[in-house]
Amino acid sequence: MVDIIDMNGLRRCFEDLEERIDPAEEDRLAGSWLDFAGLRRHEAFFAPARRAQCPSRRPEEWPDVKINDCWDDAGMMVYHQIKACSDTLNRAGGELLSVRPNYGTGIIPSMYGASVLMLPREADTLPGAQSLPDR
Repeated sequence: MVDIIDMNGLRRCFEDLEERIDPAEEDRLAGSWLDFAGLRRHEAFFAPARRAQCPSRRPEEWPDVKINDCWDDAGMMVYHQIKACSDTLNRAGGELLSVRPNYGTGIIPSMYGASVLMLPREADTLPGAQSLPDR
């Protein structure tokens, strides 16, 4: 696996992503979403998509990473999020490109004392939270 969380690896991934983003296409897609949110779309089914796939020229730089591997590693979480953008461009998906810290909904209950419930790595899903104990 490519060492993706060192600064050079992340830089190469960001560069690859930046080379593939078409600002005019992103503006067109954002306009579609704004029209949809503003009830200005009249088709029976809203299914936005980019006009063309834009695959990476360096797919070896984009290995799959399980979400569990990102929980305690901020660099890995950054990678996981920008890989989602790369995947969207690869398949001409209609989602808007965005990144966020991705700790799942279980993070909120943990602020009030609930234990975080980590699921098996092979589930590749965010953790949940266990019920609060009766007091």
